[in-house]
Amino acid sequence: PFEADGGMRGKGGLNRFNSSSETFTRYLHDSKNPSSLMHNSVRAIMEDKEGKLWVGTGANGVHILTDPAKGIFERHKYVSSQQERLGRPIVQEGGFEDHITFIHQDASANIWIGSFLSGLYQLDSKSNKITHFKPTEYMLSGPGEPGPWQIFSSHDGVIWISTWDGTLNRIDPFRKNIPHFSVNSPVFAFHQDLDGELWIGTGNGLLQIGPDGNSRRFLNEINNSSSLIDNTILALYKDSRDILWIASRYGLQSYNEKTKTFNRFQNNQENSNTISAGDIHKINEDDKGNIWLGSTDGLYLME
Repeated sequence: PFEADGGMRGKGGLNRFNSSSETFTRYLHDSKNPSSLMHNSVRAIMEDKEGKLWVGTGANGVHILTDPAKGIFERHKYVSSQQERLGRPIVQEGGFEDHITFIHQDASANIWIGSFLSGLYQLDSKSNKITHFKPTEYMLSGPGEPGPWQIFSSHDGVIWISTWDGTLNRIDPFRKNIPHFSVNSPVFAFHQDLDGELWIGTGNGLLQIGPDGNSRRFLNEINNSSSLIDNTILALYKDSRDILWIASRYGLQSYNEKTKTFNRFQNNQENSNTISAGDIHKINEDDKGNIWLGSTDGLYLME
């Protein structure tokens, strides 16, 4: 289960990086091993409060990595006769293949799982029961539209869930209803500052919502190199130096709070040390202050 699969996009499985040896361990689907991944397309990874690693894949759902050394996964498959089990039916619609879009644990230790086509699932931490919210039932999107895409918990315990059709949902854990409003484009990323300011990366620019509810949208401006590189914001991350990093289809930017401007980091074909030309979907920082970037063109380290 640890062998390479040819490096095909969407077929790379789960990869674990050893910073000491600078090598990767790859976990792949093995049709002869019922404890391996059920699918090699990994879309969601989450470590819960107990240190368990949850993995969501394409087509075949949710896993928990129980033994990293041996590559043993606890599979959670859908069983129609046991609706309250952790798992969800495989749905195919309009050429789309279903996949897990996110796995998230809220302040009450409940697990939220988003599925692109079959809706939203909540695993209650106390009863261990699953509640399934279909798109048509909880209005995450209209009939026939794909379901949840991104999730974020703000400081006040409110859960924000976006859908591919441009709906943003605000879920108060202490209320039954799920109010929603449109941002007119898909939402790909969230970040909240310590002062409560919320940043939302959308397909139509960067949205800033203050604690007072006032909002501002940042957009690409032609002939202004201090504006956004483009309007599709795929990832947001604030590092230990309080720098907000914004990733998009065409590069990386950092935001200057004082000047309200953006500093661009883009691909230069004449310089091999510049960032790749691929879409950047993930940003993270290690304990040495280095920035790691996950893109459609590979994994990059910015020291």
